[in-house]
Amino acid sequence: MIGAVLVTDRDGRVVHHNGALETVSPVDLEAFGDGETVLAQIASLVAPDETAAETIAAVRGTDETRSGHWQLTDGRYLRYYFAPVPGDDGDSQYGRLWAFRDVTAQHERTKELRLMRQLLSRALRHNLRNKLTVIEGYASLLAADDDPEVAGRAESILSAAEQLNSLAENAHSVKQLIEHDQDTVEFDLRAALVEATTTVADNYEDVEVDFDLAFESASDSGGSTAVTVTAMPQFRDALYNAVENAAQHNDPPEKIVTVEAEPTPSGIEVRVSDNGPGIPEQELAVVEDGRETPIRHGSGLGLWVMTLVAQNSEIEIDYETGPGGTVVCFRIPDRRTVVS
Repeated sequence: MIGAVLVTDRDGRVVHHNGALETVSPVDLEAFGDGETVLAQIASLVAPDETAAETIAAVRGTDETRSGHWQLTDGRYLRYYFAPVPGDDGDSQYGRLWAFRDVTAQHERTKELRLMRQLLSRALRHNLRNKLTVIEGYASLLAADDDPEVAGRAESILSAAEQLNSLAENAHSVKQLIEHDQDTVEFDLRAALVEATTTVADNYEDVEVDFDLAFESASDSGGSTAVTVTAMPQFRDALYNAVENAAQHNDPPEKIVTVEAEPTPSGIEVRVSDNGPGIPEQELAVVEDGRETPIRHGSGLGLWVMTLVAQNSEIEIDYETGPGGTVVCFRIPDRRTVVS
């Protein structure tokens, strides 16, 4: 929809308007050229608690720019934008621009999306988890069966349940990252990497997980060097996802995952590499493009979590992949780290 535009000169006379103004207020601009009268009529359509008249009065005769939203008495939502119009010399003020746009449809859509996020979050975090707990409980009993075939099938059920739990957790992380409803936190990088590598090594016994912290040399005080990173809370999940993905999607007879962290001239670099088949091109493409389609989509949310966490933490992330394996590289800038 084209926005409604009204331009007044320094004396408040209407010098320009477009037809879309009548969609906001049925004013007869041909009958009068007084901008204050037109603006007062528009303000009268706004709900009393929105203080529209006060907002208009506050910017009139100033060089202030102001924007926002009003709810009208008929239930519509109106976005407004007020700005000064400079004179020909660029220094003086010729008048003022008053722009309005009906954003009712966008407002309603935002409410629907917010409700949808809440419903999906509840379904993923509670309903799905409760059902998976039941499935895992019964599958654990079956896994102890004396019949190898029954036990093997039960293990498959447990594995699928664990993957669904992980998917639900990743979906919740993505929701929080998209909504930007969290502040950054400080945490010990070494502790996060040790936790990730140890957990993955325990869960994937057939994978060799090597860990090398290059700056873990003795400090002047005789202790180990501590590295504190400031990032989104989910950065721990991103590190774990990188290590787990390297182990989970690794298929050579000798499966190796290497986690390295070392200082660089611009900060700290964390590299997670494996000798697996590499990340499928389609998986990386949808993350790099920032969107999925019914035909072109990824198989999970792990890459999305890593990418979104890095972006929201001002950390650079690169994926190097090929037939010989994959390297996920997190480049943490100096301003996000404290080495002590």
